[in-house]
Amino acid sequence: INLGFVSTLADLAASDERFADFAAFQNGTVYNYDLRTNEFGGNDFFESAAANPHWVLADLIKIFHPELVPDHEFVYYRLVE
Repeated sequence: INLGFVSTLADLAASDERFADFAAFQNGTVYNYDLRTNEFGGNDFFESAAANPHWVLADLIKIFHPELVPDHEFVYYRLVE
């Protein structure tokens, strides 16, 4: 969670090969908060997440306990592929 400017799992491994040793990496369950990034690289997480903690919380619940919010669509987080 919260990888900064990493777009793919390959980018993450290239930044430090030790990341590939983590279970989340190996299972393909790595998430980043850059779903709402514009064409200039601006990330809406830093603009609106503080005003919408319920969206952040719902995203985190979807990541850690998806059975609790089966219909939730991510607002800030995305699965890194």
